[in-house]
Amino acid sequence: MDRTGVHSLRAAEEFLMRGISEASSKIEKDCFQIAFVIFVMGHVLAPRTKHDYGTIDYWGALANMENITQYNWCEFVLEFLLEAVRRLKNDMMANNHSTNLVGCHLFLQIFFLDNVDLGIFNKKHNVLPCISDFDQNSLKNMITMATDIGKGPTSYVKCMIRQGSDLCYARCNIPDCNVTTSNQPVGSGNMDQHAGNRTDDRHDSV
Repeated sequence: MDRTGVHSLRAAEEFLMRGISEASSKIEKDCFQIAFVIFVMGHVLAPRTKHDYGTIDYWGALANMENITQYNWCEFVLEFLLEAVRRLKNDMMANNHSTNLVGCHLFLQIFFLDNVDLGIFNKKHNVLPCISDFDQNSLKNMITMATDIGKGPTSYVKCMIRQGSDLCYARCNIPDCNVTTSNQPVGSGNMDQHAGNRTDDRHDSV
């Protein structure tokens, strides 16, 4: 790609619009893969407030396309989102009204809706990846079900946490996690009281 505006997501999009086929050279195929990763990360998985520019923190993983599958993309996306949440919370505590939540909003939304008990709207965990089972209509119904009526669209405090036995993954590495978190309000202190027992090892977490 031209070095002019190389950080621009628009430049990556323009490259993706070019023709690519089995007859294309290896460098053309590699550049297409790089442009695809930059485009998806910048618009979906790790977007920033500057919508035409994405983070370059992961660009080292694109140096060798043969090893691109070895990079822990899930960890990067999750850490990027968690750091954004920390900044947002700090801004809110400082009464900074000019703040934004960057990162993968889609993951945050799906993760929340998939872990609260919404009755008949609960998604069964026999479809993987889970996100493939979330269409626009079901998302709308689940959000409506999760929202506290009369408290505004941002209040979900009365949602009950879904039983761990219904899930295909573990929430946290604490004793009797399935029992202690079942049917507890999202805003309750039940999960927080075990915070000291949690581990930073992501292999044991969600």
